[in-house]
Amino acid sequence: ASKIINSQQIWSSILTDPSTTPALASILSKHVRSLLNIVSLGLFQGIPTDNTIQQITSQTIKQLPHYLPSGLHQYVDKTLGLEHTLRVKMEAMSPAKFERVLHPIFEEDELTLILAGGALGFIAGLIQQGLETGAIKLQSPLPRIRKTWSALQKLCKAALKKIGLQQGPSS
Repeated sequence: ASKIINSQQIWSSILTDPSTTPALASILSKHVRSLLNIVSLGLFQGIPTDNTIQQITSQTIKQLPHYLPSGLHQYVDKTLGLEHTLRVKMEAMSPAKFERVLHPIFEEDELTLILAGGALGFIAGLIQQGLETGAIKLQSPLPRIRKTWSALQKLCKAALKKIGLQQGPSS
């Protein structure tokens, strides 16, 4: 969660997101068509069919994630400077603009967040009312603190005596 966006997420989105895959397929199919036209010259009669190009393109998109080395992601992250750019741009945002950026992220869970906040507020209110009216009574922590402090002092004195840094009571 330390990075908001990185090369691996971008590539994953490009290769798997239904909204970006068609654009990639369109670009890739143009290059596949050009390559096949050059390579097939003299080997096959005619030009490759649209079906052949579509099959090659879809298989390439399917297999491409297996051939993207981790070093590529590090290189892309460094070259694009995504982390630095995002940090600088987000720091420059006004609070209102930052809120507008975050709002869509939480929008789909907004009802859940509102209900959870309401339930927690209601519980906190009940506890506060119980404390104010005396229906809920809390014990003072001071006796336990004093007892713990006394026991800790005894342990420290015993440890110091054992290692010879403090003499016991003189007789």
